[in-house]
Amino acid sequence: MTTESLRPARVLPHHVAALLMLVFLAVLVRTAWISDDGLISLRTVMNVTHGNGLTFNVGERVQTFTHPLWLVLLTLSYLVLRNVYYATFALSIAMSLWVFWLAVSRARTTWQAWVAAAALLSSQAFTDYSTSGLENPLINLLLAAFSAVFLGAAGPLCGASACCGRWGRSSTSPGPTRC
Repeated sequence: MTTESLRPARVLPHHVAALLMLVFLAVLVRTAWISDDGLISLRTVMNVTHGNGLTFNVGERVQTFTHPLWLVLLTLSYLVLRNVYYATFALSIAMSLWVFWLAVSRARTTWQAWVAAAALLSSQAFTDYSTSGLENPLINLLLAAFSAVFLGAAGPLCGASACCGRWGRSSTSPGPTRC
């Protein structure tokens, strides 16, 4: 089995896939918002980056977040962009675009790609909560990655295989092997 046979065939031309991504980006930007629960996380990000600890109120030892990985990613994006509001939107939109790209590019047929694009574009819950400041984009990305791994999708989940681990089948071993 060659590496070309493990890669999914392109079911949509590059220009069509790029156009769908631009449409999805426009929908995300048009519906972008941050919920009040998202603002709780952002206040925690501000406190931790200013040396006050992982708290909502300075001086109180109360954990106000339920998503440590999302909080770490928000904190890192804030440290890069230096604006908590833009950092939240940038991280949320980047992850949501990645989920959309995985759904469209992993389709086995053109019909599946169009159905995936239409379903995600028309889902108000998906588009609204993709930029809410909550951990939904991360959960969607993790679900897409786990689905691809456990349903036997071949090939890396992203262009550089170092950015996300994958499990695949080797032609010499019958079971899953670490790539």
